[in-house]
Amino acid sequence: MFSAKFLPIPKFHLKFCKFLNCIPFRYSENLGRLVPIKNGDTLFKFKLQCVLSTLYCGAMGANIFLGGLSTTEKLQGSIFLMAYLIGAVSRWNYELSPGPIQVINSFLQYEAGPLRDLLHISVQSGIVKVMRTFIWLMEFSICVIPILQLVLLIYAPCTAPFILSMIPNCGERSNRGFQVGIHLFESWMGYHTMYSGATWLCYVLLGGITGFLEYLKIL
Repeated sequence: MFSAKFLPIPKFHLKFCKFLNCIPFRYSENLGRLVPIKNGDTLFKFKLQCVLSTLYCGAMGANIFLGGLSTTEKLQGSIFLMAYLIGAVSRWNYELSPGPIQVINSFLQYEAGPLRDLLHISVQSGIVKVMRTFIWLMEFSICVIPILQLVLLIYAPCTAPFILSMIPNCGERSNRGFQVGIHLFESWMGYHTMYSGATWLCYVLLGGITGFLEYLKIL
């Protein structure tokens, strides 16, 4: 079930993650499973992104709860904060623990052995189809959200809870190059935080739960 219906999606997902250097593992076609990345530069970038995501969420939270924002701005900012906070918490793996990839590898190994001849039963399951559709929607969303955020900030650069809204008299600043640089940085933050966090949420949590439910049906 996982290898037949879910695996093609994370393989597609991991291509973007590789470009962003936002996860400490990769899929090995030869081994047919996920393996840790050994490249020191990639691991350093991943750890740096973990720290930046945490600091970014902390700055957002401080701006919302301690800044001089109106109630409307606080409610608006809380939506963005929750999205980034979920991603930052989900992707945190500074110690490079292999636990998350072991979950996926266990499914792949199990389906290549004891369940090999029974997978056709769950492949047609409605639960699998619904979850697969939901994960594709998640993939589309995490690709589009940072772009829409960038467009929003270009037209409303002082939107809370983003960085420029933390600067006093934000609306009076006219350095357009500085503003665009900040907006691009925040879009990059959105991409690596959401892509990394979605890896665990979609394929370890949601995919794992669906896999267990389908295995119970078969067995």
